[in-house]
Amino acid sequence: MTGNQQRPDHGSPSHTSGAPRQGVPVARVDGAACTTADTNFTTPPVTSRIGARTLRAGALALGTCLALALTAGCGVPNLLADAISSEKLAREHAAPAPPVPTRTADQVIAGHKATFGDWEIVLHGTDLNAETKVLSENQFNKPPLPGHRFVMSDVTLTNSGTGEADILPLSFSIVGGSEKVYKSFEADNSCGVLPEDLNTFDDLDPGESRRGNICASIPAEEIDGAAWRVENMMDFSNNSTAVLPIRSSE
Repeated sequence: MTGNQQRPDHGSPSHTSGAPRQGVPVARVDGAACTTADTNFTTPPVTSRIGARTLRAGALALGTCLALALTAGCGVPNLLADAISSEKLAREHAAPAPPVPTRTADQVIAGHKATFGDWEIVLHGTDLNAETKVLSENQFNKPPLPGHRFVMSDVTLTNSGTGEADILPLSFSIVGGSEKVYKSFEADNSCGVLPEDLNTFDDLDPGESRRGNICASIPAEEIDGAAWRVENMMDFSNNSTAVLPIRSSE
């Protein structure tokens, strides 16, 4: 090698100093999207130590982008959001649950028994069109209102307590199919004088019973699903009311 020749400097850059070099791709987040941009920097000397650093930097940048992608939706489907949306859509279009029936028997119900307080009441049968029977009982009885019917039931009351019991405080009402209450003692709902009327002026000894008819005038469309509600107006406990279904709701 002559004196004018120079040994190549392997530790210096392989191209002209100061020229821009192609850099390592670096992650950049714009809103919800991930892009890469080339930065201008001087390429470090190609040695095994620097190459390892470069690989680690690239791996770190790639890992950062992937992590941001999972949280910010960087071109990757948000699986959790999709699952929630699918479940919500399924609930919105699911078939509604069938209504819970409130009456259990079919058509006119007889033989039903209920207890409340010191009383037991049994429903033996019901006449859904008792107008003729009631009007024939007393000349001063008035016909039901237009569209109404006299609903008359045969019941037995028994004193199931340990002391004397008074029937008079008991109130008899019909709860119609629409859940509206028709009290038998109110003018528009009263049937008048009944054949074989239940005597409510008696005091009953323990174990003693009375049988007779109770009646109320209600709209014809309220009969399906109707039930008698018997309430002790002098009993303020949670066990002061009995319900006797008259006819099931079809």
